[in-house]
Amino acid sequence: MTTPIISRKRLMLAVQESALGTAVTLLAAHGVTNCFDAKIEIDSALIEREAQMSAGRLYGVAGATKGKATWWNEIYGKGSSGVPYWVTSSLLQCGCANSSGVISPSLDIGTGATVGTYQGSGSGARLKQLCGAMGNAVMDFEIGKPGKITWAFDGLYIPATSGSPVTPTYDTVTPPTCVSMTITVGSTAYVLGKVKFDLGNKVMMRPSLGGAYGYQSAWITDRKPMLTIDPEAVALSATDWYGIYQAGTPLAVSMQLGSAVNNTMTLAIAKAQLMKPPTDGDRDGNLIDNLEFLCCQNASTADSEWTLTFA
Repeated sequence: MTTPIISRKRLMLAVQESALGTAVTLLAAHGVTNCFDAKIEIDSALIEREAQMSAGRLYGVAGATKGKATWWNEIYGKGSSGVPYWVTSSLLQCGCANSSGVISPSLDIGTGATVGTYQGSGSGARLKQLCGAMGNAVMDFEIGKPGKITWAFDGLYIPATSGSPVTPTYDTVTPPTCVSMTITVGSTAYVLGKVKFDLGNKVMMRPSLGGAYGYQSAWITDRKPMLTIDPEAVALSATDWYGIYQAGTPLAVSMQLGSAVNNTMTLAIAKAQLMKPPTDGDRDGNLIDNLEFLCCQNASTADSEWTLTFA
């Protein structure tokens, strides 16, 4: 008699590849990040074949096949010098580069990831994997909760296999909660309820007749980083968001999460420009301004829209 697989028994693993599209064998060391809601879905459509002299169908054939991996984890530091594993395994595969703990966007860097999920336990557990994967990341900061980063990766299909899950030693650093944060927009601190930062990557799959399942790898071809905030509304004499939008005035943004050594992350945006006039919102009876900023290039310096600094 077969036994069911419990949904909660799943393990997410990710590792940077040495060569884009060449799968890495997933080990316990690649699963140290505590991940949530991990899922890999296979994307393929059966090519239907019509029969002659009949309304019937011949046996179909599987079309080009790719996959999408989604999961999220809390935002935290390494606990010692350097960057946490989730940065090297995932964030750098979102079109980013690391320079001594300072992460910045870098288009055309060409690093991909092998990602996988174990479902179930024992020798009958299912392992679904993608390689040559790249993706996008969205960071959410909400009062009283740890920062959250949500991932969406596209990659090459690897046929599912069975086998016992690896046993990682998980990260033990406690993620800082979103309290006592230092946040300024245009050098002014506002009362905010939540912040969202979206890397805004455009990810495509590279079609390839020579690829085993019709693709060569994922690739990031464009980005549009966005910042969304919800400050309490103030008098126009204090801050005129409508005038700032009309003037096209870019503002510098700085946001620090955490304060402990080796568990602090700072987001810096040199030129944030309002994409549209503010829209009204309500927070328990208080008027708020919903603001969407485009993170623009800083003058003529390439790849300068934002930085994330771990310290």
